[in-house]
Amino acid sequence: MNAKLKISFKWGLIGGIGVAIFGLLLFILNVGHDSKLNYLGFGILIATILAATYDFRDNHKAGFARFGELFGIGMLTAAFYALFAAIWGIIDLQVIDTEKVSKILQETELKLEAQGYDEDVIKQSMAMTKKMMEPVYFFIMGLVSALVSGALISVLSGLILRKDPPESFDEIKIESH
Repeated sequence: MNAKLKISFKWGLIGGIGVAIFGLLLFILNVGHDSKLNYLGFGILIATILAATYDFRDNHKAGFARFGELFGIGMLTAAFYALFAAIWGIIDLQVIDTEKVSKILQETELKLEAQGYDEDVIKQSMAMTKKMMEPVYFFIMGLVSALVSGALISVLSGLILRKDPPESFDEIKIESH
């Protein structure tokens, strides 16, 4: 396995475990799904991608890396993170917090009623919401969401952390660990 894959897998796994622990803490503390605390989970993705790009640049590229390399590491890390986080999401819904979907559906219906929507519109909205809460759709949405967020974070990380090597440095081959 090459260095890029090892680093991305390592940090994606660490981030996935981190988001699972964070989710478990929120469950134990009975924090609702609509709490602003849930946004801290996004910070785990940011930290994961930053850690991976730092690790790659500083430990495998002698402190120098171009934007494209860092963006690639960030996206590969985001892909592993997305996979682990989506698996966690399914475990959370199916095993740990089995009432979460029914709570979300109930809250959604109450909000639609409070906004004065017609009963037919509410039924259609609830049918769509139920479909989106099925494990397959939840898994796919989790993957896509983490990958889109990961792409944005990877662009920023690559722009901020890039350090182009000096021209004379290009001739020196950097060994990967």
